[in-house]
Amino acid sequence: MILHFHTSVDKEEILRSIKESRGFIEDFHQVLASRDPEFLEAWSNVWTKAFKHGSLDAKTASLIRMAVVSAIRHEKAIEHSMDQAVVAGASPQEILDAIKIAFIFTGVPTLVTALSIYRKKFGP
Repeated sequence: MILHFHTSVDKEEILRSIKESRGFIEDFHQVLASRDPEFLEAWSNVWTKAFKHGSLDAKTASLIRMAVVSAIRHEKAIEHSMDQAVVAGASPQEILDAIKIAFIFTGVPTLVTALSIYRKKFGP
């Protein structure tokens, strides 16, 4: 049995906003939109605040994000983060440098995972 919750939050608008700002929708976005759109809206607002209203430029923020998701070895997020870093103006060398910094603190599995994705995008 699927329960549907009544809410004043427009879940389709939240999903459109996430897609527009991040370039993708994850499964967890859809689950939260259906089950707890208020939480999704709050989470999305925090995301937007952290990435769009800080003192860091978009390229720097995207490289930091890419290094962090590389460190936790979240492959889909690494791929999306690399794409966003390129859109923000990062070069393949800058992306590689961010991966190397993540590796220093988290080890070989980070390097192997992130470089596998890097190679698919930028070649050997």
